[in-house]
Amino acid sequence: MKTTPVGATHPHPNVHPHRRPIRRLAGTTVALALLLLALPVPATAAPVPSVTITDVTVIEGTGGTATANFTIQAAPQPKACCPLQVSWATAPGSATAPDFTSASGTVSLAKGSAAKVVSVTVAGDAIDESTETFTVNLSNLVGTPGRLRDAQGVGTITDDDQPPSLAVDDVALAEGDSGTANLTFTASLSSSSALPVTFDWATAPGTATAPADFTSASGSRTIAAGSSSATINVAVRGDTLDEEDETFSLALSNPGNATIGDGSGTGTITDDDPLSLLSLDDPSVVEGDAGTATLTFTASLSAVSAKAVSFDWATSAGTATAGTDYVEASGVGAIPAGSTSTSIDVTVNADTLDEVDETLTLTLSDEVNATIDDGAGLGSITDDDPLVVADIGDASISEGDAGTSSLAFDVTLSAASAKTVTVDWTTQDDLARAPDDYVAGSGTLTFVPGDTTESASVTINGDGIAELDEEFHVILSAPSNTTLGDADALGTIVDDELMPVLDIDEPSIAEGQSGTTTLTFSVTLSHPSAIPVSADWTTTAGTAAAGSDFVTDDGTLNFAAMDTSETVEVTVNGDGTYELDETVLLDLVNPQGAPVGDPQGIGTIENDDAAPALSVGDVSKAEGNAGTSTLSFVVTLTGASDVDATVDFATSNGTAVAGADYTASSGTVTIPAGVTSGAVDVPILGDGTWEPAETLTLTLSGSAHASLGDPVALGRIRNDDRRPTAITLRVVREPRVVIATGLLEPTKWGHRVTATLFRKQNGRFVRIASKSVAVRYFGDRDGDGKKDGRYRVRFDRPRKGATYRVIARFKGTTTHLPSQRVRVFPLRAT
Repeated sequence: MKTTPVGATHPHPNVHPHRRPIRRLAGTTVALALLLLALPVPATAAPVPSVTITDVTVIEGTGGTATANFTIQAAPQPKACCPLQVSWATAPGSATAPDFTSASGTVSLAKGSAAKVVSVTVAGDAIDESTETFTVNLSNLVGTPGRLRDAQGVGTITDDDQPPSLAVDDVALAEGDSGTANLTFTASLSSSSALPVTFDWATAPGTATAPADFTSASGSRTIAAGSSSATINVAVRGDTLDEEDETFSLALSNPGNATIGDGSGTGTITDDDPLSLLSLDDPSVVEGDAGTATLTFTASLSAVSAKAVSFDWATSAGTATAGTDYVEASGVGAIPAGSTSTSIDVTVNADTLDEVDETLTLTLSDEVNATIDDGAGLGSITDDDPLVVADIGDASISEGDAGTSSLAFDVTLSAASAKTVTVDWTTQDDLARAPDDYVAGSGTLTFVPGDTTESASVTINGDGIAELDEEFHVILSAPSNTTLGDADALGTIVDDELMPVLDIDEPSIAEGQSGTTTLTFSVTLSHPSAIPVSADWTTTAGTAAAGSDFVTDDGTLNFAAMDTSETVEVTVNGDGTYELDETVLLDLVNPQGAPVGDPQGIGTIENDDAAPALSVGDVSKAEGNAGTSTLSFVVTLTGASDVDATVDFATSNGTAVAGADYTASSGTVTIPAGVTSGAVDVPILGDGTWEPAETLTLTLSGSAHASLGDPVALGRIRNDDRRPTAITLRVVREPRVVIATGLLEPTKWGHRVTATLFRKQNGRFVRIASKSVAVRYFGDRDGDGKKDGRYRVRFDRPRKGATYRVIARFKGTTTHLPSQRVRVFPLRAT
């Protein structure tokens, strides 16, 4: 082998000089190896002892401890001269304290004792778990020759516990009134497990159903190693329905690392809603005149119940009598689950007896699945029989020459009544005067139930004076539990003297349209007289005006012997003026040969003129732009009248709408006597919006002291706003001209459109021409009801090319708003 001297240059320029010793060492190593191979090998060389440790498997047990015995040995045995010593120590694997007790130590291995046993204590438990391991590791071998060949012993702890069983509990929850709440089930292990336990779960309906009572659900759960339970939430729906407690179930399946013991849990949804309140109404029924009617009570629940509700019921008398007014009854009522009411019928007997409304009571008791709130219903039997009619009869009596007598007036009821009937009576003078001829009286007659006749007595004064038969009235009033038929009885005091008596009638006559007529009073003797009779007379004004309506006069009436009738004629002036009937009075004085029975006669001048006619005229008014103005209708009275005339009025919509265009109005107009017109003002509402003229109607009705001529008037609200317009623009570019054309709508004759042509220069448009033309060729081209018209403006086409603009403008009028349209367009140079 060649060597390179120290400090000499390496013969290969690419080999780093520091690598030369390494290469030299490698060469030397190879040479030595070859030399050793050439040497002879001893045939009897002793093997080196190898130290190993065994693996051990032990069953843990369910309690106490077990021992895992590991054997540490040297093979072959160490020589007598050369014992070995090795250290050992436990180390955790999947088994950890307290699965085993950590331990360590040192053992000596010598000839004759080349194996030693070391023990590790294993703790027993009842926990289901996987097989676990720990190790015993050898180290620190001391002594030669010797070596560690297997320095780790594996200790296996075999689990001998049964997997735990799974059970799910039964739980309950009050449902609540709304929303949802969680019903929590707990799935529990019979014992703790060192393994994770898995299982599936699912709900199933029972008396509770999904989704009405709970939310159907399913899923999987895991109970972590070392834990003993897991929870499962099921959403329960709240409600306010009174119902039975309801149940559903939760079932476990597909367990992992466990068995299923009690795999079904019952979830009870406890009803927390109060019982529904049970109440009766208070019905009524009309009894009728014959047969029977049905009085129907309704028993109602305050809320729907999921339970069937039952109760007992029975009638009891109030003011109505069982057997006579109604049929006594009792029974059991039922309201099915889901319903809120039931009806109970009681038979009512009809009759024709006027009576007060009567009552009976229906009472509830022994309720089931409800609480009685109002358990007594008052049933009313409404009487439909008319009130009896009270009539008073006329009566007469001879007055007598002196002293007093009693004149009885019978008051009778048309039928017996079950009510107490009362009626007041009082006397009233006619020809007979109190206190001279009779004693004024008054009082109250009372009819007890079943009574049909009572009497009112008036004291009559006798005298020896010859006079006409005299009359007075007994008038009924203030009826209670009755109506009045003939309420005015005439009591006649028959004169029993022989002397005749003077009397005057009460004539009437139509006044006539003009000239005069004669109102003739007849003055009579009650019977012929053997001697002449006379009396003076004079006319005076009643409601008629002396001089204008009649001619005043006076004179003397003379009755020859046996003559019984004479007349007095009063001249009545006719006119054409509508007025009320008027009266003239004729008075008798200074009678000779006979007394005066009725000293004054009343003559009536009857109006025979037609009532004047009322008419209302149409009116119009501009609406204004804001606020209100007044549309004044004039109501005109045609014809002379001395009486105030009245008439009702009311507005109604035409095309105008009350509240938007005007204020609805109604009322009464009075036109005093002598006045020929009145006014009705209707407020109209102004606005600034153009619209067609609008109309409303004023109607007269219900006139008094006037007839209706033209009772309907049209009110026209005139638009005073300018009408909006629209203009179109089209630009036509021809070789020699530019034409601006389009339509203006709405329009009319005389409207003009101005078209202006601009050219854009230096960024702005400059006016170069303008023309105004009249709108022509009118029509309604788009069929919208608005008249449109065409315009056409021609401009000479500019020779320079540029951008141009045309503005078509309608300036507007007093009735039309302005409008304009713009078009921008390019032109090439011509």
